[in-house]
Amino acid sequence: MSTGIVKTLKLMCDEGNPQDKKLLLLAELVDTKYSEMAKNQEEMKQSIKATDEKLDKILDLFEEQQKVHRATCPINEANREGFALLSVLLSHPKLAVFVLLGVLALLLGVYSKDLINWLKFVL
Repeated sequence: MSTGIVKTLKLMCDEGNPQDKKLLLLAELVDTKYSEMAKNQEEMKQSIKATDEKLDKILDLFEEQQKVHRATCPINEANREGFALLSVLLSHPKLAVFVLLGVLALLLGVYSKDLINWLKFVL
């Protein structure tokens, strides 16, 4: 709506007629509300644009930090399983000692004859 419609209605309507007064009042009210809504819509567009710019900056910063994290983090996809095993062993020290002694006993059991022969040769 525009104020042109209100001006046209003022020219067409009779000032003494109560129905015409109501029509003019209604036209002015609609025109005012329309103007306010247009103004609010523009403000919302500006607010959304500003918010969108802020979100773009945050997203760019987040992506940059992800790139730096991937480049500098010692835990990547290649050694994730090894790190998981290490973290389990460090979080359960008794289990780590038990596994270490088991591996040592297994190695001594397999290579004990060679170890004894080597010690005889050295001594």
